[in-house]
Amino acid sequence: MDLSLILVFVFLALSIALVMRLFYQAKELESFEQNIHNLSIEIATLKQKNTDQTQRLIEKEGRIEELYGLQTQLYQSQATHKATIASLQTKLQEQQNTMEYRLSDLQSSRKMLIEEFEDLANKVFVASRKNLTEQNQESLSLILTPLKEQMQSFKAKVEEIHLDQTKEQTSLRNELKQLQTLNAQMSHDAINLTNALKSENKTQGSWGEMILERILEKSGLRLGEEYLRECVLKSRDGTLYRPDVIVKLSSGRDVIIDAKTSLKDYESYINQNDSKHLKAHTLSIKNHIKTLSQKRYEELDGVNSLDFILMFIPLSNALMVVLEHETGLYEEAYKNGVVLVSPQTLLLSLRAIENSWRYEKQAKNAIEVTRLAQKLYTKVKSFVDDLDKLGVALQKAQMSYNEAYGKLYSGKDNIIRQIESFKTKANIHPKENIASSLINRANEETME
Repeated sequence: MDLSLILVFVFLALSIALVMRLFYQAKELESFEQNIHNLSIEIATLKQKNTDQTQRLIEKEGRIEELYGLQTQLYQSQATHKATIASLQTKLQEQQNTMEYRLSDLQSSRKMLIEEFEDLANKVFVASRKNLTEQNQESLSLILTPLKEQMQSFKAKVEEIHLDQTKEQTSLRNELKQLQTLNAQMSHDAINLTNALKSENKTQGSWGEMILERILEKSGLRLGEEYLRECVLKSRDGTLYRPDVIVKLSSGRDVIIDAKTSLKDYESYINQNDSKHLKAHTLSIKNHIKTLSQKRYEELDGVNSLDFILMFIPLSNALMVVLEHETGLYEEAYKNGVVLVSPQTLLLSLRAIENSWRYEKQAKNAIEVTRLAQKLYTKVKSFVDDLDKLGVALQKAQMSYNEAYGKLYSGKDNIIRQIESFKTKANIHPKENIASSLINRANEETME
């Protein structure tokens, strides 16, 4: 009996131990399954992140390829710019040859005119030197002085034109050197452009102003001297304007440059190659043109502005794609007083504006030289006519002089003989007597 109870207790103990072991194993299995579930979720999350990162990597690789393509286009633009420089150098040489020929011809004409005038004057002076009295010399001086002044004025105008042409040639040579330096800088700017579009650390507006100022500095313009930044201008109604840059031309005129063009839509177009972004970029350019056309800078106090504004787009391709899409946009902007320029065309546009004012000044000088030449010709003609009249008058005066002088000592009853006879008979003793040579000649004429 005691053994049976012991066996029962042992069996119960073993059963309880087995149940407890199974319970703990079930708990461990449940925890293990939960861990497996959590690991499955984590693996799925990691797979999704890996997929997203792979997609972003593909997009970045595509964008880098597009940027490399843009860099290639910039290098092509650089090659085109080099060709433009070569063409400008050829035109400079041709213009220099033409100016040298014109200057040589003008100097030869001036030299011939001066020589002819001097020869004519010498002939007149030699012919009339012995017969001119002090009064005649004063009259001739009154004739020659205005003519001399006209000759000096004509000479000054010719030298002024020659000086302007020399300055223009020197300025154009310096401009070409600056363009070559700027061309080298563009290669470096192409790399900076790629980095700028990748990093997106700077706003496109400030980047555009930086490019504009760099171009002006590389061209030799000095801040505060040849160009000004963000000046405050006031209209008649009190409205304040702050143009980005004012370029001071040597002609005394001012050129306003605006560099606030947005390239946000153009960047989206480059990254996504979607036509809607190109349309948005074109619309942005048009809206900015409209805004600038409403700013009448030429009517503001403190600025001698032209009747148009230069709208600077810091990326040449951003302007090219718009002009390819809207072929008439350039003419439309110009009609509204806005000229579209890029880094490649900014300096050429400024140079063209400066040359147009210089050529206008030279044209005015040429007209003035023509007027002076006509006036000089009229003076010379008048001088020649006066010399003819003077010659006739001198001949008549000489004849009158000879006749009057002849009456003194010619003939039997000449004046000298009569006055000497009267002096003797009247017993007159004057302080000074008539020259003995004249008395002897008068007596000789009487004896003959």
